[in-house]
Amino acid sequence: MAKGVLQNVSRKTKSHHMTIHSKLYWKYVLINLCFILLPIALFLALYIHTTDQQVSKDLRASNEYALRQTMRTVDASADTLDTFAYRLGTSNQISPYFLQRGNYSTIEALNQLEMYTSQFGFLENLYLSVDGDCTLYSGRGTTSFGTLFGRQDSTAPQVYRLEGAWTTEDLWSLFQEGEISTSLAENCQLLNARGERCFLLISPWKSTSFARIGSVIGVVNQRYFQELLNENTSEIVHGTFILDTNQNVIAQEANGLALAEEEIRALAALYLEGIQATDDFNLLFAQSDINGWLYMTVIPHGAMRTTTLAANRFLLTSIVMVTGILVAIGIWLAFQTYQPIRDLYERVSGEDASARRGEFEAIHAYITKIVNNNAQIRDQLEKSRKFETELLLQKIIAGNITPEKLEKEHQRIRLPHGNNAIAVLKTFERIEPLRREAVLFQPLGKIECVYATEMLYQDYVAILVNVRDAAHYQQMLQTIYESVSAACGCEIVIGAGGVCASMPELRHSLTEAIIAIEYDKIPRNEHIIHYSAVFSVQPTDYLSCIQSLQLKLIESMRQRDTSIAEATLGQLRSMAETEQDQMRNRYLISSLTFCLMSAAQEVHMPQRQKKLEELERCENMDSFFYKAHMQCEEIIACYSRQMREKQLSLYDKILCYIEEHYTSSELSLSSIAEAFEITPSYLSRFFREAHGTTFIDYLTKKRMAEAKRLLESTDMKIQTILEAVGYLDIASFSRKFKQIYGISPGKYRENFQNNEE
Repeated sequence: MAKGVLQNVSRKTKSHHMTIHSKLYWKYVLINLCFILLPIALFLALYIHTTDQQVSKDLRASNEYALRQTMRTVDASADTLDTFAYRLGTSNQISPYFLQRGNYSTIEALNQLEMYTSQFGFLENLYLSVDGDCTLYSGRGTTSFGTLFGRQDSTAPQVYRLEGAWTTEDLWSLFQEGEISTSLAENCQLLNARGERCFLLISPWKSTSFARIGSVIGVVNQRYFQELLNENTSEIVHGTFILDTNQNVIAQEANGLALAEEEIRALAALYLEGIQATDDFNLLFAQSDINGWLYMTVIPHGAMRTTTLAANRFLLTSIVMVTGILVAIGIWLAFQTYQPIRDLYERVSGEDASARRGEFEAIHAYITKIVNNNAQIRDQLEKSRKFETELLLQKIIAGNITPEKLEKEHQRIRLPHGNNAIAVLKTFERIEPLRREAVLFQPLGKIECVYATEMLYQDYVAILVNVRDAAHYQQMLQTIYESVSAACGCEIVIGAGGVCASMPELRHSLTEAIIAIEYDKIPRNEHIIHYSAVFSVQPTDYLSCIQSLQLKLIESMRQRDTSIAEATLGQLRSMAETEQDQMRNRYLISSLTFCLMSAAQEVHMPQRQKKLEELERCENMDSFFYKAHMQCEEIIACYSRQMREKQLSLYDKILCYIEEHYTSSELSLSSIAEAFEITPSYLSRFFREAHGTTFIDYLTKKRMAEAKRLLESTDMKIQTILEAVGYLDIASFSRKFKQIYGISPGKYRENFQNNEE
């Protein structure tokens, strides 16, 4: 009971804390207090009006000082560059001679220039121009005039682009002959690579004899002026602006004041008329004697009144004390209004009551978070489902998964639709492995409910299609054909197996798809071949039925599927038992015997030739089909054995290839896939299935094991060791080594040597 009481007290305390810190709650409080405190506000307005003039006077004085200080700072920047130009003329370390030598002296001169440049925080860049030389020098190096400056409408790459009426010829003449000093060339405006407006400060560079050498060029970013204005912000609402002689706004600090550029220009025009105030604003002006720029501060009358109100804190304190009861009533009313919102917030979000977001924003954010998380989870599940489904498809093709495990895997993956089918795709042109990944598997990967993998030993692409019904299956096949055809640019054909309601039946669908695509009577203009369409013969069409069933029997043996082979033999036996024409039955026996002999030759079973020939001499159908069944099982066993040997051989070859090349930094999943003429995605799944780990993990552990051995047994430098095991970056090598062994390579060697001693 005591625990329950404490929990109840804690919950009430949390709710109270949330209410106090809620912005929405205080909005309700303010609404109520507006009605309660309106008479008091009228009284305050009368009093504030009497003190407004003095406060306004003080406010104008402080803002005018800040405005003139900004102007003096800008003008001083230009004077600083002029002073630097004079000092540069007396420097023994920086001269045209040293700059133009092109050797170590040039480097020293540029380094010295960089030291000087670092002192000018207001400059974006500083350049030296030597008369008669098109090269510009800076602490960062040298560049040509054409590379650095160009017209805005030019297509050639430049660092700065001119805007306005100036041409590159005008600018070049200014650099070579100009005598501008301590002045911003406002008509020579630039845009840097980031699209930011810049200005030029140009001072003549003269020798100790006052002979002209060249020009000192400083690039001032518009951002500099903006930062100056930002430093002079205050708590009151106002706007500070810098305008050039054409009344273009160079920089502004709105500080809560929103004015259009046309309004700013209109207010600036009042300076020439000597107007210091309008109906809405108080205006402060200052104009530079150096460049003629106009500095303007705009203060709304409302901001003046706000400042006046702040100056009367004593009066406000007195009024608060008098109206305490009214405020309490307003807070209570606000609480009653806010309480339902608070309860909803607590139920939905469960967040800490001290959250600074509004309740509506918090509820919206919470719902949005749930939606986004669900979307991320769906994406992750889809990626995982795609990988696992493609791996499952490989197992179906390999025939190394039982129907029970197949159904269990299907239940775990949980594909969206209830039916599945397998189609087989082949190209009439050979495509390189890495290109197959791009033109075949990437387009297939973008189609929902489609999962593809290579049929390694048949050079086909097997595609598992998750569908609702047969009509949906046809639509998906058409989408697959159009997507792959557009990507690969060559002729393709798709063999389509039947739609299956259960996962174990997919072996039948795979067999049917392969039969359909290998059927030798397919017209070249047919791109999607359905097994059911090719072999939809009537029962009376005896020879066609035999042909289709024999094709199915051969393919089922190739796919190592005993169940399909048994079912097919059962169908053939039923046909023989119901057929009265002995000649037809003799044809069935002969053709089926030939079919089995061809399969035996395909798997290199010449010793079975005589036994197979004995089939034709069987006395009755029971004996014939019994022996045929036994031969099918042996042929399937031989197919399975050969497939396992091929898979083991491929796996061994891959391991040998890694063993031979793991010390190369160029070894990758793609390079191995190209070497074995398979796609990287298939190699990744094949390696993980065969080895139980990913290729990257295997390669990393092998390289780290070799690095560990070299650390223990040699005195090689760590840099040499990491290169010897296929790494180029010491940071990456050290990170991987520490992940595996829990210690850095250098520390590992040190500890090993200490233990040896």
